[in-house]
Amino acid sequence: MAACTRTLFFFAFFVSAVSIGMVDGARPKMMTVAGLFPMSGGWSGGIHVLPAANLTINLVNAMDDILPHTTLKMVAADTQCNANRGLMSLLDLFAVQGNDVDVILGAGCSSVCEPITFLSNAWDIAEISYACTSPKFSDKFKYPNFLRTSVTDQSYAPAWVDLCLKFGWTRVATVTESSDLFVLTISAFAKAAAAAGIEVVSSHTVTGEKRYPMHRVRSEVEAEAKGKAKVGVWY
Repeated sequence: MAACTRTLFFFAFFVSAVSIGMVDGARPKMMTVAGLFPMSGGWSGGIHVLPAANLTINLVNAMDDILPHTTLKMVAADTQCNANRGLMSLLDLFAVQGNDVDVILGAGCSSVCEPITFLSNAWDIAEISYACTSPKFSDKFKYPNFLRTSVTDQSYAPAWVDLCLKFGWTRVATVTESSDLFVLTISAFAKAAAAAGIEVVSSHTVTGEKRYPMHRVRSEVEAEAKGKAKVGVWY
């Protein structure tokens, strides 16, 4: 079932990409897709997404009623869920293809998507992500060529608020990593919580460094739990 769902997402990707690229009605015989997948690193979701992408390309190429007379070809790279690695991977793909790339599929990590969006804007080609969920990419003025098949992480905020209301938690503390993906999401929660009469008594921001003194944050949150806060939202 999961594989079928991913395949449907990729069908949507290809149809959207083609409609964007064919403003003059021309239909190329070959369309090259630059696929960016995190096969390793902080999130290795590309291990599951890449097979679905390959399956979809094969299905589309085998059908006569979807993109007739056009063959899709994908060249893929491992971004390692790292912004620098992802950017270099895309530039390498363009160099190998002689700059003949029609659409970018990916990236999978929001930290990688950001530098890629600037290139897609400069080159005026579509970038369609399957997993970049940072709320910042909803700004169509700043990211006009960015599309995605996933919802933003801000969609978690109403569920967190409902959870607090369900258990009667009216004073909470939050702990989040310092990247925009997490900070913007917690900010959305804080706004929704305030509207629901829930007080965020403190907010902690930590870095992603392995040596960050998490014991200090844990001690502070535990102290707040004994005094002011009833629950912590960790994200």
